[in-house]
Amino acid sequence: MRAALLIVIALGAPAYAEGRIVAMTDDASASALELTVAHAHVAVTIARAPEGALALDRAASAQRSVLEAGATSGVWIEGNDVCVVASDGATVRRAPLPAGATPRVFAAIAASLLDELTDAPEHVDVHLDAGPMPELAPSSTAVIAAVPSARWTHTLVELGLTLSPASYGVEAELAFPVTPHVRVGVIGGLGHLYDGLRDDIAGTPLYDAAAEIRYVGTGDSHFDIGIAGGVISGTAMDYSRDTGGFAALRFSYVRELPTTELSFSIAPMVLFDFRGQGNDQTLGVMASVKIGLPI
Repeated sequence: MRAALLIVIALGAPAYAEGRIVAMTDDASASALELTVAHAHVAVTIARAPEGALALDRAASAQRSVLEAGATSGVWIEGNDVCVVASDGATVRRAPLPAGATPRVFAAIAASLLDELTDAPEHVDVHLDAGPMPELAPSSTAVIAAVPSARWTHTLVELGLTLSPASYGVEAELAFPVTPHVRVGVIGGLGHLYDGLRDDIAGTPLYDAAAEIRYVGTGDSHFDIGIAGGVISGTAMDYSRDTGGFAALRFSYVRELPTTELSFSIAPMVLFDFRGQGNDQTLGVMASVKIGLPI
């Protein structure tokens, strides 16, 4: 099957010759596509995955990326399918992508679909000329799922400000990808205690270090939830270090932008093992505003 696809690409007269293609995929798949269509003198531009709640919305998003790049067509992966769209939005094509397919297999399928764009008896018009698109009735024969952003493959550097009823400060986190919906992170923070915390003195610095596991939502705007635990070190009344532990449940609203993301979080927490607590625990809450930079 793969060999047959490659023969078609080599012998046919490519519909995308002397043009530009937008690859809304990961870097490896885009590079494989660039090599596959090199004989046709085609430039390949990489863009983020199309977005939208419905398949038609994502096709429209892909068409906009093609037009913004001045390209003739675009290609992306949706679920287990390879999809292509023409710049005029008149034609959308898709074909199954085998499980575990390599970038070269993806590129062969994508190139074959791109070559079909000029000869399409059936098409889906995805032009959005005016007004909101009406909601489609639920279908019993298709399941439409949101596609995770390609950003999930990158480590995030998150920097921000924190505020609690007793302190304010700054926080940094490295959040590493595990799956499209799971990240693990390491956190470090520096704060100023403006109100007393058990035996710790107001007006002194606080230091914290923690680890987090986080569930990440889908889409440009999404909600995340994370569980974090670590230590906080303050200054006791005798000016010695007072170190205790904390556990937190962090709820976040995240807005993804083209090159960064912004988030606002609320984290109820439990503090324990500080001087003056005995076997008691102190309940607290911390708010934070952060900017995330993918690397």
